[in-house]
Amino acid sequence: SAAAQLMMPPVPAPAPTGQRPRGVPSSRLTDLLTSREMQIVELVSTGLRNKQIASRLQLSEYTVAAYVKQICHKLQVNNRTAMVSRCYQAATQA
Repeated sequence: SAAAQLMMPPVPAPAPTGQRPRGVPSSRLTDLLTSREMQIVELVSTGLRNKQIASRLQLSEYTVAAYVKQICHKLQVNNRTAMVSRCYQAATQA
């Protein structure tokens, strides 16, 4: 889908483990995250820091940090790298 293509960050796919990643099924990723959250993930995946994302989206740095925290919570991950990895896996399995 078009949304799944937007989510594919420029990082290599993780090595297959034979198991589906735990957490959200790929078909539900776009149902789980808002369009703004998807936008944040896409910018994080390019390596931008919160301050840079905030500047691009005309948000405060604290708002971006809150989005990142909420996205991590929704995806059941603990950091930005895992967040991007989970979205990449979901996009490539869709």
